[in-house]
Amino acid sequence: MTDNFLPLIKLGLLALATGLSLARVDMSSARWSSSKGMFSLKRIFFRFSLAPLTLQGFALIFPQQYSLTFFALLLAAPTAITGIIVCRSLGALVLPTAYAIVMTTLISGLTTFLLLATGSFSSLTGSLVWLGVVSVAGLLIPSVIAQYFRYRYPIETASFVERNPALSILMLTLFIIVSFQTVELKSFWPYGVSAIVCAGLLRALAFGLARRDSIYAVDDYITMSYPNIFFVIALVSNIGAVELQAYATWFLVPMFALMPIDEWLALRLVVRRTDRRLYDFLKIEHKQPSIKNLSQPTQDPKLVQNDTPRE
Repeated sequence: MTDNFLPLIKLGLLALATGLSLARVDMSSARWSSSKGMFSLKRIFFRFSLAPLTLQGFALIFPQQYSLTFFALLLAAPTAITGIIVCRSLGALVLPTAYAIVMTTLISGLTTFLLLATGSFSSLTGSLVWLGVVSVAGLLIPSVIAQYFRYRYPIETASFVERNPALSILMLTLFIIVSFQTVELKSFWPYGVSAIVCAGLLRALAFGLARRDSIYAVDDYITMSYPNIFFVIALVSNIGAVELQAYATWFLVPMFALMPIDEWLALRLVVRRTDRRLYDFLKIEHKQPSIKNLSQPTQDPKLVQNDTPRE
């Protein structure tokens, strides 16, 4: 009886974690209007649409290779909400990643629809219905609610989420615990090993697609290396894909275990603090001292005042 409610419990935890994470970022229309250059649409289209559909073509040629189908769903999944948490520790700008979560969620809906339509699932109609339910209830509605509270009660909302940052992590932790209730530990081979390989390939692809000369390079990397595996697990749990559920659940391990590699790669992408573009993004006036001012020695006003003769 409890197993029947596990998929719905996962969906509820995903919705809460999504809302709490996005509520920490101001995504108002005024900031969106100044987001020129944040994204490379060609790279995003390749990563979240063309690449998974191409991989799905190989999966159709080799129908028994569930790892190909899983990797295709992984590539099609939107950016994970954990990307916002990771951004704050890797020196990213956070806001581009938050926008990418919304953008990739919209792109992912169409791509995942095509993957399910061309895949060999027991019930195509049921799979597509659950895709809509998980996308809307687990991602879109929490995003809209979070930004509504940011707009309607900005101070109260920002104060609550900043004082309780562990709530979203707690929701995701409970999600992981519930997910492993349906997966046996002995299934680490081959599902766990394949998940580790997929995680490594995904990070290599993300590092290759990141714009090296951009201040958004770290955000590019996080956007493309952190798929919303929670979305994938919630989806495959409801459509009855047992093999895909095992792959997706074991992917939770390398997703967080390989974070030291993310830190090492981010150091090669992050821009210098003296980069003028960084000041422009943060809307901070950046003035460089002139050569004339540097050549003149500065004097302490107190010393000058003390040197003046008394009458």
